[in-house]
Amino acid sequence: MISTKLNPFVIPYFCFLTHYSHNELIWTTAEEVNFSHFELERSADAVNFEKIASIASKSLSVNSITNYQYDDFTAKNLNYYRLKSVDLDGKTAYSNVIEITSGKGDAGYRVYPNPFSGVIFMERKGNNQNVNYEILNANGQLVYKGAFQNSVTVPTNDFPAGITS
Repeated sequence: MISTKLNPFVIPYFCFLTHYSHNELIWTTAEEVNFSHFELERSADAVNFEKIASIASKSLSVNSITNYQYDDFTAKNLNYYRLKSVDLDGKTAYSNVIEITSGKGDAGYRVYPNPFSGVIFMERKGNNQNVNYEILNANGQLVYKGAFQNSVTVPTNDFPAGITS
């Protein structure tokens, strides 16, 4: 995991679940150095983002894994989300953007375990259409990609150092 003065936090895990009533955003930090809070931002066009929540740091030590969650009950249709981190001296950095299509019914995406070691399991309820996925490192670089219909097991033993827990 890498954090720099330009990027005061490391997010090895940023994903979502979409439910009938809301979008659930889940992320984990591996390190929070001089960190103040997150601002969760949402956009309908992936260009113009608005802050929908401010989430204070929960980390009690520099080298601890910290889990966060936010439920967005106002989401409709296609949404883009990103995290803005704000450190104690006001410097900011952004996560990668994730895309969520909200809809009626439970799309039921599930990615587990967290943290993972050896494999990642992905499942979804749906209509047997292919779902494309990408696994990115903390710098936004592609590590692995694929497609699945209902479930897939992704081996992680060959992932570069810093990707697995």
